[in-house]
Amino acid sequence: MGSEHPLAGAIVRYAQMEDVRFPEATDFHAIRGKGVQATVGGAGS
Repeated sequence: MGSEHPLAGAIVRYAQMEDVRFPEATDFHAIRGKGVQATVGGAGS
């Protein structure tokens, strides 16, 4: 969640349909050409 990428949106929608639960990401940053960086469950990734 939080990404503007169309594939990420599709993955999130599918996970919600399947009732998959996951912790919220904070400090989300999209890094152009490299992916994303965020803190999830208190750990940076």
